[in-house]
Amino acid sequence: MRLLAAHASEDLVRARPGCLPALASFLPVAPGRPEGEGRREARRLVRDALLAGRTLEPLHFTDDEAVEEVLAEDLPPRWLACLGSVRRLWPAPPLSPSEIDGLGAGRTDALAADDPALTFWHCLRAAEAPGCSTEVLHEARRRMKALHPDLHAAFIVI
Repeated sequence: MRLLAAHASEDLVRARPGCLPALASFLPVAPGRPEGEGRREARRLVRDALLAGRTLEPLHFTDDEAVEEVLAEDLPPRWLACLGSVRRLWPAPPLSPSEIDGLGAGRTDALAADDPALTFWHCLRAAEAPGCSTEVLHEARRRMKALHPDLHAAFIVI
């Protein structure tokens, strides 16, 4: 509790990655937080760890059944981050105005990354971004389908 008063939860996880399960368990019940904010923060921390490529064990997250279920899937960490977003456990950060501008005029190459899961993540963000052109939206969905058809299908259904 005192550590959270002095440091942001992201800083604590960055300094001591092993504290993530305990922190994710504590945040939803931490006193002085608005209703639901602790759980949202805990899930964002899990999302960011997965996007960074960290493997997280489902048994360490039994306090949040939905997160535990995502982590139990047989996918690499970055794909699990995408799956959690598709299942609406955590938000995909919105594209900034400069990122949307970078996608304008058919520049869909900005959606690509070296890692297919990160490319899917960028496409997921674009597909949910208000202000993206129809062309970019269709290209993002096309790439998502090519990269991971099952995850794309789950995204379309939800």
